[in-house]
Order: sequence, then structure tokens, then C-alpha cells
Amino acid sequence: MILINSSTLPIILLITTIQFGLNSCQQLQTNETIDVGVILSEDTFNVVVGVDFNFNISLNRTHPHPVEIDIKSSVSEVARVENSSITLIGDETITVTVDTFNPGKCVIKFHTTSTDIINLNETFIHVSVMESNAVSWISVIVGWVYFVAWTVSFYPQMYLNFKRKSVVGMSFDAQAYNLVGFFAYSVYNVGLYAIPFIQRQYLKDDPGGIIPVRLNDVVFGLHAFTIMFFIVGQIAIYERGGQRLSKFCIVIVGSSWIFSLISLILTLFGVLLWINYITYFSYIKLAVTLIKYLPQVYLNYRRKSTVGYSIYNVLLDFTGGSLSIFQMILLSYNFDDWQSIFGDLTKFALGAFSLCFDIIFMFQHYVFYRRSRYVANDDTESDKLLGRGLEIHNTEGNLPIISNIPNDTGVGPPPN
Repeated sequence: MILINSSTLPIILLITTIQFGLNSCQQLQTNETIDVGVILSEDTFNVVVGVDFNFNISLNRTHPHPVEIDIKSSVSEVARVENSSITLIGDETITVTVDTFNPGKCVIKFHTTSTDIINLNETFIHVSVMESNAVSWISVIVGWVYFVAWTVSFYPQMYLNFKRKSVVGMSFDAQAYNLVGFFAYSVYNVGLYAIPFIQRQYLKDDPGGIIPVRLNDVVFGLHAFTIMFFIVGQIAIYERGGQRLSKFCIVIVGSSWIFSLISLILTLFGVLLWINYITYFSYIKLAVTLIKYLPQVYLNYRRKSTVGYSIYNVLLDFTGGSLSIFQMILLSYNFDDWQSIFGDLTKFALGAFSLCFDIIFMFQHYVFYRRSRYVANDDTESDKLLGRGLEIHNTEGNLPIISNIPNDTGVGPPPN
């Protein structure tokens, strides 16, 4: 008999999602037959405004009759097809030229009236016309810098816990929300990036769209989820000071797992599509992001100290968040696509929301509680036995030296 607990349930849900998605994809591929369609030399172009580009088009198999195809741009102000009507005969390959006029993004679409050729409504070329190649490279560099900053931001807290052999000062509720949030983020990213069957369902609802998940999104989410497991392990073995998960947190986390499990069952029985199932995880991530910072802010306020909570985690997160928004602004300028910011206020607002809490943490650390050297753990029996039942609040004068705190705890006064 296999026991399922809160630590194994996330892994089981993630593996089940991937496995069933791949099985569905394999069944679909088995039933597919090769129909007459077109082959494009490229399906994505990134060019500077004013630069024309070419692509080749041909049939994927020899056809006895001529096939007439109309080619049009979704936004003629951005790019326009010179030879918009072509006729393919046999194994002929035709080169098509596209002129660019203004920064922006568009889709080259194909249409045919031939009844014995497959529907070309799912055949596209994505075109991105940029203002400056230099701005594009700056955007790429900024993207990698914030990716590294966000990735590294998890390690200072883990190292601080290891160094102090204590997790006192770190909110357990916040870590629980992070565990749920990054699990949900990983499920969404893996499903949309790695499972073709789910990708087809996504593109069916958004013809001509682009899968919004990249490899770095997948790597970041899985890496963060793994780090959260290590931190949960530290909570289990290090000094906790009597801290426990709040009832509110237990309800939120438990509801998330129950909702995920019920949604999985409904999906397996065909009530929900797989794309709906993984989209629900993005909603979980969104909800968790809105509340995950509050427990740590309150804990710092209650203790009148940030001892035990790594400020480097905050600084790196603030760096990554700031650069992420900066990249959004660069891309909007380069492609004249301000709608990507103001048309998706949720994404922009979430980024700004996280930055606001990072600023609060910095004020708590550097301004409000900068004079605090030590704030006692919760008043538990273990604290009394260890001689840690002392509490020092901010004062305007010098703080007294605490002599009964062992130096190797990392929270007492430095050795002489």
C-alpha cells in the first residue's frame, strides 16, 4: 500500500500530468495520416524595420493538380507580402518576399480554395519587426541577468539557515506558499512547453498565437520548486523556535492540493481539457503570489527584527523584478507593442506588487529594525531551557550586550 502525504502529492501530480499528456499525444499521432500540405523554410522571422526577407514554400508531397495559395499579413502596416498569390505545381518550390515598414508584430497567413489539400488555417509565419538590433541585444542580456538573479536569490536563505542551524526568523507560511506556487508554476510550464497535445489545444483557442513558455521558464520553475523542498527539509531538522504553520495557511495549501486533485480526476474522465487543467495551476500561482509576502512582513514586524531572514534574497529578487519590468519596456519600445504591458495589466501589476514588498523588506531591514541585534524565539519551553527567552526592541541608545547567547548560533553578539 502506497501512502500519499503532503510531500509526495506534488511529485505525483506533476508526473501524472506529464505521463497522461504524453500518452494522449502518442495516441493522436498514431491515428494521424499524412495529408497534402505545405512546407515552409522558416516559420519565425526577427528583422529590423526596413529590411525585407524571403521564405520558401512547397508542397509536402507531389500533387497532380496545381494548388493556388493566397498569402496575407495580419498587419499590413508592419509587413506586406509582395507576391500574395502563388500556384504550386508538383514538387515546385517558390520563394516569397515580405517587405517591412514599421516596428511591430504580425502573422503571415495562408489560404487555399483547393478542396483536396488540408486546411491551412494552422499554418503561420510569425514576424517580429524591431526598431533596433542593439536594443534587442540589450533586452537579451537584461533577460539573462534577471534570470540569474532570480535563480540565485533562493540560495542566501538556504545558506543562512544552514549556517545558523536555525530557521527562526523565516516565515513557514511564506515557504509553504512558495512551495505550492512554484509547483503550480512548474506544472503549467512543463505542460505547455513539453507536451505537444496540450500545445495543440492551446493554439486551437488562439490560432496564430505563440506558446508563451520558454525553456528558461521551465528550468527556473523546477529549480525553485526543488530548492523549496530543501528549505522544507531545513525546517524539519533545524531549530524552529516553536513556530508552526498558521491555520489560514493550512486551509489555503490544503485547498490548493484538493482542488488540483479533483481537477486531475475530472480531466482524466474527459470533463476538462488538459489545457484547462494546467491553466488552473496558473490561477493557483497568481493567488499564491498575492499573499505569500504577507506572513514574512508580519513576522518581521512582530519580532521587530529581520534576523533569520536573508536580505540578500530580497535584494536579488528586487534586482530580478526590476530588470524584468525594464525588459518589458525595452521590448514594447523595440516592437512598438505597448499593448503587451497595458493590455496585460495583471502581469505588470504582479511584477510591481512583488517589488513593493521587496521595498518593504528593505525598509524593515535597513531602517525600522536596523538596531535590533537579537529578538527571542517564541516563548517556548525549549527557548527557556536554552536561555533564549530574552527580547530586545529597538531603542534610541546603545543596545545592551547579550552574554548568554552562544556565538555559534549566528544570532548573538560577535566574538571579541
